[in-house]
Amino acid sequence: MSLFLLQVKLAYQETELLSLLKKIPLSPMEMNILRQRADQLKDGTIKSRGEALLPLTLASFIFDALCLGSMSLCSVMNYL
Repeated sequence: MSLFLLQVKLAYQETELLSLLKKIPLSPMEMNILRQRADQLKDGTIKSRGEALLPLTLASFIFDALCLGSMSLCSVMNYL
């Protein structure tokens, strides 16, 4: 399989994973963990993928979860 096809497959799988993640309601404790990890990513103190950048889909999930705050991602996704 060519590299391009593998990249397309990976992008599709990331998108599917993101849609599933957005359906899971986050508890206050999980939101605190997400905030801590986001701060660590911002500061560069956590590098679980070496020097690789965070996938855009995962970054958008973190952004949505933190910006929406008390609103459930499920209710927002159902609205859209």
